[in-house]
Amino acid sequence: MKVKVIYMPMGDVAEQAFSVEAKASDHNGIMLEVWRRFNRVDNNPDKEDCVRLRVRSMSCGDVVQFGGKSFVLTGTGDRQVKKAELARIRKMPATDRVFKYSFESH
Repeated sequence: MKVKVIYMPMGDVAEQAFSVEAKASDHNGIMLEVWRRFNRVDNNPDKEDCVRLRVRSMSCGDVVQFGGKSFVLTGTGDRQVKKAELARIRKMPATDRVFKYSFESH
C-alpha cells in the first residue's frame, strides 16, 4: 500500500514528506512498519528509511497518510485527524506540537 510519511517542521527544517510502499495492508501493520522504517534503531540504511534519507527519527506530531486518511503520531500510538486539525498541526510551533501529542493517548 502507498503510504505518505509527513515530518512536521522542526527547528530550521521545513515540512518533509516521503512516499513509501508498505508491505502490510492493515492499519496496525502499516503503522508498525512505518514506525520501524522511520526510526533509527540499528543505524542500518537497508532497514531504516530515516538513515537512508538522512532525516531525524519520527516524532510525536508527525503524520502518516494512507487509504485517504491521516493519522497523527501520539505518545501511545496514533489517532486519525481530519483536514482542519492537520492544518492546525502544520501551523503549531514544533515544541508545542511535540508536547501536545506526546501526552495524548489514542
